[in-house]
Amino acid sequence: MGGIKSTLDGLVKSYLSKEFEFSVLSLNSNKSIFKCLCLKPDVIMCSQASRLKNLPVLRLLKLLNPHAKIIIREHHYSQGYEQFNVSDKIQFHEILKLNYGLANQVIAISQAQVEWMAKIL
Repeated sequence: MGGIKSTLDGLVKSYLSKEFEFSVLSLNSNKSIFKCLCLKPDVIMCSQASRLKNLPVLRLLKLLNPHAKIIIREHHYSQGYEQFNVSDKIQFHEILKLNYGLANQVIAISQAQVEWMAKIL
């Protein structure tokens, strides 16, 4: 989590912290997931990979926080990743569609990634 951790630390320590409350939680912990219930977040930013095993966690976050906007920051997958690492492209695309479908917004890290995502979704 080097780059993401630095980005989150910068946000949490920024001038925005005077007006907004930030909490950084790992989605790998059931305790963190249920802590979201107590926090009642307005926005949930997910940086985890959009994989089949992470789909239940994202679905649970959405169910427990129906008022919150869920944003996925997609920095894992691209056309190059798919080309060299994915054997079942149909299944891969379906998993991405399911994950992205639970989000209010998906943020891409490049224009090339936006174009690839638009083509496969």
